[in-house]
Amino acid sequence: MLTRGTDISDTPAAAMTRTTVRPWPSLLVLGVLAFVVGCAVGPTATPPTSAPPTASTARASTGPTSEGPIDPVALQARIGAYVNMAVGAGDGYQRLLRGFIVSVDGDVIFERYAAGIDPSATSNIFSVTKSVMSTLIGIAIGEGSIPGVDATLGALLPDKAAAMPDSVRAVTLEQVLTMSGGFTAAETFLTSDDWVQAILTDPANRPGSGEFEYANASSHLLSAVLVEATGRPVLDYAREKLFDPLGISTRPATDLVVQPGPAGDFAEVLAAYNAVTGFTWPVDPTGLAVAFSDLKITTRDLLTIGQLYLDGGRRDGRQIVPADWVSAATTIQIANTPGFGDGYGYQWWVGQVGGHPTYAAIGLAGQLIQVVPDLGLVAAASSTEGPGELSATSISTDLVQPIVQMLG
Repeated sequence: MLTRGTDISDTPAAAMTRTTVRPWPSLLVLGVLAFVVGCAVGPTATPPTSAPPTASTARASTGPTSEGPIDPVALQARIGAYVNMAVGAGDGYQRLLRGFIVSVDGDVIFERYAAGIDPSATSNIFSVTKSVMSTLIGIAIGEGSIPGVDATLGALLPDKAAAMPDSVRAVTLEQVLTMSGGFTAAETFLTSDDWVQAILTDPANRPGSGEFEYANASSHLLSAVLVEATGRPVLDYAREKLFDPLGISTRPATDLVVQPGPAGDFAEVLAAYNAVTGFTWPVDPTGLAVAFSDLKITTRDLLTIGQLYLDGGRRDGRQIVPADWVSAATTIQIANTPGFGDGYGYQWWVGQVGGHPTYAAIGLAGQLIQVVPDLGLVAAASSTEGPGELSATSISTDLVQPIVQMLG
């Protein structure tokens, strides 16, 4: 299967209004970084395309330093020097970290890629796909296509209702979003010709338990809910409502159906998936977008999604995601969950980093969008799956937390 399991690792962002992501750092900034970093192992930030960003001087001056306030260029240099040193010192980071980007108040202040990785290269974002799917659900609710998170699966999936046990029929959309609907983490549905049907009727389910269980099966139901509500394929809807407004390139898209071979062997489809260098969002055997993993986009796209949430769902003056959805999705809805942070929202993890409220979208093998609202910070990372693979938690601890401490 494309997904070899998933990584599980607050302040509401609804009231925040910030600028959208601005162009990449200037030659002046990169020159400072080169001077500070010297002969650090591995590539540094990508070449600039425009004037220096104007990161908030007030924000920068809060950074702890015995010499007093520091200016934005100095802050950029400090961050660049630290990240390049940390990546250069760690074998796993050198081998597996594909891209890492940091923005503050909408200004990109650091961008780094592994050797041979172009900024336009896409990669599997694994379970960050769940957070993208939640965003689409929030948009559909805001438009009135979905009545709200209190709606039940029986009402949302009427064509499947007759086959559902009564207890499954009564599960709410909110329970699906918070992984508390009682759906099993086992993935026996992957060998079925109808994943949704198999998920809804799996005898291992414990609907009504209200207990958190991180399950790809639960997230995949969101794909069926969205298609039923909008009457459109997920990618078609996502392009109009999310990807195109954010400038995320999805054309051309490689069509890929996740159809297992004999005895559940996914080798053929995995080989085809790994060969894709551009955008793709695979579909299940019935044509539903895989809602829990396997979306392929760029590291810059991850940063753009994080910035959208930091900006309360707005981009270029347009409300793309309802502000109340951004707030609810990134607020703890179910606490004391195993994984990243202190709890879980609507397919987003919520917690603290360096004493500051934070929320994150995380994926297996080191895929990360992390937002620290009170610092205006967004960090995005994409990594390669492999031996000794990274984790979103380690990237947050090793790279993001020190940057938070620099900022204040």
